[in-house]
Amino acid sequence: MAGISRAQNSTTVNVNTTDTSGQIWFSGTYSINFVGPAQVTWPGGSFARSYSGNLNSIGNFSISLPSNTTITPTPNFWTISTCPFPVLTQASNFCTTQQFTITGGTMNINFTPPPPQIAGNSTLPVAAYADAEIVTPVSVGFTYYQIQTATTGQIRVCQVINSTGACTSWANVGNGSGPSGLPRLDQVLNQNQAKLFNQGSAPLGFTAGPGLNLSGETSPLTVPVIVSCTTAAPGQICDDGTNYHLFVNGVDTLLVFSSSSIGSGNNGDVVGYKVAAGQVSLQDLGPVDTATGNSFININNTSPLDGDLSCWNAFGPPFWVNCTPGAVDTSVNGASNAYTISFSDQLTTIDHDVAGSASVTVTLPTAITLGLNPGFVFVWSNHSTHADSIAPTTWTINGSATLSVAANTFCRVRVDPNSATNWIADCANTSSGGTVTSVTGTSPIVSSGGSTPAISCPTCVTSTGISGMTAGQVPVAATATTITSSVAASTTVNGATCALGSTCNSGHHGISFSIGIPGGTALTVASTTTDYITVPFACTINAYNLAIDAGTITVKFWKVATGTAIPTSANSINTSGVSISSGTAIHSTTLTDFTTTAVAASDILAMNVTAVATAAYVNGVLSCQE
Repeated sequence: MAGISRAQNSTTVNVNTTDTSGQIWFSGTYSINFVGPAQVTWPGGSFARSYSGNLNSIGNFSISLPSNTTITPTPNFWTISTCPFPVLTQASNFCTTQQFTITGGTMNINFTPPPPQIAGNSTLPVAAYADAEIVTPVSVGFTYYQIQTATTGQIRVCQVINSTGACTSWANVGNGSGPSGLPRLDQVLNQNQAKLFNQGSAPLGFTAGPGLNLSGETSPLTVPVIVSCTTAAPGQICDDGTNYHLFVNGVDTLLVFSSSSIGSGNNGDVVGYKVAAGQVSLQDLGPVDTATGNSFININNTSPLDGDLSCWNAFGPPFWVNCTPGAVDTSVNGASNAYTISFSDQLTTIDHDVAGSASVTVTLPTAITLGLNPGFVFVWSNHSTHADSIAPTTWTINGSATLSVAANTFCRVRVDPNSATNWIADCANTSSGGTVTSVTGTSPIVSSGGSTPAISCPTCVTSTGISGMTAGQVPVAATATTITSSVAASTTVNGATCALGSTCNSGHHGISFSIGIPGGTALTVASTTTDYITVPFACTINAYNLAIDAGTITVKFWKVATGTAIPTSANSINTSGVSISSGTAIHSTTLTDFTTTAVAASDILAMNVTAVATAAYVNGVLSCQE
C-alpha cells in the first residue's frame, strides 16, 4: 500500500534537449532543484530537494519527481536545467533552465535552447558538438574537440577564415594525415616526419629525409621570391634585379629570364624557351609577320577599329583579313568621277556627296576577287544631283551590264544567292523629286506638296479635268511638257489666296500649353502639374518648342481620343520626355522620343511636368502640320 501511495504522489518526467540548430545535446548533464518553503510535507515518503545526472545518447533523461500538487505548504515548484557536454572554457554558460509545476502521472518536456557559442580565440581546451558553435573571432590553426559520443570524438582545425573573422573551412586532424588543404606548410612542426596533406585531388607532403614530395601536383604552387639575392639556399628562388634564379644545391641552374638573353630581336618576333645544359632561358623564335614560312597566323589587318573581326579568305593571299564590321563609311566628293569597290567596303555605305560635281562610274569586282563569296554587301548612296552607274567586272547586276543610280537614290548591293555571277541591287529614292516616266489610272493628275515633276510621257496625260486648267491647256508632244502661263496666277490654299511660286500656308498649326506663373512658386512633379487642350483638326507633329522662366525642366505629352475622359500618364506619347537642360528656350525637330506624331481631329492632348528644378513657368508648343 505504501508503494501505491508513493506512485500516486509522483510524476514521471521525460526531458529532451535539442537546440534550435537541430543538434541533440547527447552526453550532456542535467540538474533539478526544488523551490519552496524550507519545511514541506509530502505524503510520498522521504523528500529530496535536488537531483542531477547525465543526458543519454539522444539528449534525453527520465526521472520520477514529487508532484507539486501533493507538496504543502504552497506555493512550490521545480527548476530543471540541462547543459551540453562539459566544455572547460565555458562551464555552464550555455545551460538552459526553466521552472515547472510538476503534476499528473507523466509529463513530457522539450528544451530547444540556442546552440552554444564558443569563442574561437580561446587559449584553453575547447569541446563542442559542431563547427558552427565556434564563433568569431577565429584564428587559422585553432583546434577544438568535436564530441561524437560520451567516450569518442575527434580534433577539428580551422583552415580558412573570411574578412569577418569567421572560419569557413574545417578539417579533421588524425594520425599521420593532416587536414585537407592545410593553408601553410610552416605549421608542420617536424618536417623530418612523413606528413601528407591534400591539395584538391593531388597529394602534397613531406617525406622523411627531409624532402618535399610534389609528384602528384597537377596545379601550380606559389613560391615566394627573394629580391636582390646573390647566393641562395637549395630550392630558393631569387630576383637579382634583372633575372630570376632557381638554386639547386646552391648552383644557379634555371630561370635565367631577361630581355638581354633574347638578343636584339625584330618587331613581330616570338619569344620562346630554350633549354641547354640544364638551364632554361628565353630565345628569339623568329618573325611572325610574313605570310609564309611559319605556323603563326598572319592577319592583314589594316587600320583596325574597335569591334573588328578577322576572317579567313580562301581566295588569298593574304589568307586572313579584317572583316571590318567597325569600318567607317566612305565619301566620294568634289569632281571625282570613278570609284572601285574594295574589300574594305564590306558592310559600309559609300556616299556620293551632295556637293559632288560629276557622275561617278563605280567599278564592282567579282565577289571572289573581294574575298568573301557569297557574303559581300555594301550600300551606294547618291546624294548628288548627278546620275551614277555601277559597272560589274565580268558579272551582271540585276541581270544587266550596268545599273544606273539616279540622283537622291541609294542601292543596297549584295551577291545573288541564286546566281554565282550576278549582283542584286535593291534601290529606293531618298527624295520626293524625280521624273514621271509612266502614269496609270485616269485623269486628272494633280501635283501636291508644292513640287512639279517633269512629265516625259505627255501622251499619258489628258488635259480634261486637270486642277487649275481648262481643256486643251496641256500640249501633247513627244518631249517633256512644260506648263507655263496658261495656269492661273494664284489659287486658294486653306481659305487664303496664294500666288503660284510662293510658299503658302499648307496647314501649319501650333498647339500651345502653359503651366505656372513666371517668377512665381516653383513647379513640382505631379500628375496635376498638367495643361490640357482639345485639337479640332487632324495633323502631324513635326517639331516641339519649350520656354521656361528659369532652371531646367522635362515634360511629357499625353494624347487620348475624344470621349468622356482626359488623358493620363498611361496615354503618354513620349518615352523619356523632352527637356531644357541649359538656357530658357528650345526648338527641335528631333522627334525620336515621340512614340507617335499623328493627331486625329478632336484628340485631347496634355503637357505634364516629369522633372523640374527652379522653373516656375513652362510654355510648350507642338508644331503640327495638316
